Amino acid sequence: MSRKLFEDAYRKFWDRIESGDGTYLHCLDYGVCSEVDAATWAIPMVELMVEGELRETINQLNSWRRYLNDLDIWNLVLAEYGEEDSLQIAHHFVLQLVHFCMHQPAAIRDLLIRVATNGIHQANLICRDGYLDRLDQDVLVRKGKEGFLSRRAAENQLRRVGGGWESGATLLDALAKLDNRQYRNATLDYRNRASHFIAPRLLAGQVELYLRFLTPAQSRVDNEDGSFSFVEVPNKKVVAYGLGGIDPFSLDDIIKLNKPQYLCAVEALSVYETLLRETIKLKGGGSNNRKAK
Repeated sequence: MSRKLFEDAYRKFWDRIESGDGTYLHCLDYGVCSEVDAATWAIPMVELMVEGELRETINQLNSWRRYLNDLDIWNLVLAEYGEEDSLQIAHHFVLQLVHFCMHQPAAIRDLLIRVATNGIHQANLICRDGYLDRLDQDVLVRKGKEGFLSRRAAENQLRRVGGGWESGATLLDALAKLDNRQYRNATLDYRNRASHFIAPRLLAGQVELYLRFLTPAQSRVDNEDGSFSFVEVPNKKVVAYGLGGIDPFSLDDIIKLNKPQYLCAVEALSVYETLLRETIKLKGGGSNNRKAK
């Protein structure tokens, strides 16, 4: 490691920030939090939960936004160095930002599902006659387990809890864009690999050079001319080994794949905020004499 190299790189990083280089994602505001806090809810002080969870979600998105902005600047800085120096700089300043950003599409999707369920559930307690204070995860807690549902179960519950609100279906559509199949395929399922196995590298180096995998089974068939050939056996797989290799991502690749996911997360948050405002308006400051649509 070289102190001079790192100081020089960090100075260039700040010079570019102060000169306005790169693209800039703006900070999300907390305006809706004060609206939630001012509303009257069915349970005393429950606004602390609804507002607090919303605020922490915005905090998380703002952290993601800030790191994406930093990555955009570092991408410009790294271009000024040769391969060896850029690898050292990236290892010291960039890898942890990449790791955080690449985990956020899945993390924010799961976070928003749970936060939105809690907020809409509390609104339903006021706006819907006969609505019971019950959630699916209560069963797990009563059995002494963690109250975390699978993503599919949590989304099904959100669909049920949010049913009848104008923004309910829109929220689920927005959430479905996060950590979707297209993104996971494009990133080679980076988040799962990083959490449970070996993730693709950044800038240089291959992983999984030698692979164990399943391939269609084949059987030998003799031909009339005395030769033979192999044909695939339907519905049968066998174990095989062979050379593979996953190439590294460039920082430009990471930014181009990850930034649209951030924008999808902002869209989903905006829909949830719209839904909260819908419920607050319907409650009319705490009146419970009107039903959700």
